[in-house]
Amino acid sequence: MNEGKNKNWVIKYISKVFSWFLITILVLVASFLVYYVVATNIYASKGEQFKPKFSLYTIISPSMVPNINVYDVIFNVRVDNLSKLKEGDVITFISSGNLNEGMTVTHRIVDIIETDEGLKFKTKGDNNLVPDSALVEPGNVLGKTLFKIPQLGRVQSLLATKGGWLFLVLLPALGIIIYDIIKIIKLTTVKKKVDQSILDNKIKIDPEQIKREEARKEELKNKLLNNDKYLELENKESEEKIKPEKEKVITNHPPKKKSNKKKKKNNSKQKPKVVKMNVNLPKKK
Repeated sequence: MNEGKNKNWVIKYISKVFSWFLITILVLVASFLVYYVVATNIYASKGEQFKPKFSLYTIISPSMVPNINVYDVIFNVRVDNLSKLKEGDVITFISSGNLNEGMTVTHRIVDIIETDEGLKFKTKGDNNLVPDSALVEPGNVLGKTLFKIPQLGRVQSLLATKGGWLFLVLLPALGIIIYDIIKIIKLTTVKKKVDQSILDNKIKIDPEQIKREEARKEELKNKLLNNDKYLELENKESEEKIKPEKEKVITNHPPKKKSNKKKKKNNSKQKPKVVKMNVNLPKKK
């Protein structure tokens, strides 16, 4: 079980890393595309002599194969100090040769020549047999190539068409739909596993164990019922004991004393009796 959990954890971790890597790449590509579109519009409005700090170019000829292929997009940085350029650097410049005069070219520097007008550069395509016919003037250097993004130009050419924009909108939507479908499939598989495990547990239960459990429940129920009956009997007995005590208390009350008002009245009516007493006093001599 632990090995299975570890494997699942590793798979989830790898999938998360891969998804974040893809998201990062897509964000970078989208940023480059936005910048490319903006830069292209600026070039069209300001002309070829416009030299931005950073620039993107799509390669459309095989002159730099195999290092830079057709439809690769190169990322250039403007060179303010041309003396920092050296042999072997790849530069983008406006050509002044007879065959491609006025065109933007990306070739490698094979020689640096000092002239009265300043430094001039002899260039050559990696896939060409001979160097370029004309030297590159200092004012025609647009930038130095730092890196390339393989085949990004195909996306740019696709977006240039009407169907390309539709594809750009449908692709993310399709990705979201596929992700939701995969999620639903995973949830259904998990639910099936849970249901199956519940069924397996039900099958594994011993019928005798079920009977014993039911008997135990019945016994508890009877105990509870008997306990209730016992409590009722106790309450009745206590009530019966309390009743005669109440009656005794009622019967044992002392009788009320009769008032002596009548006697007093009668005594008040009777006249006092006068008793005459004959007393023989001795005579004086």
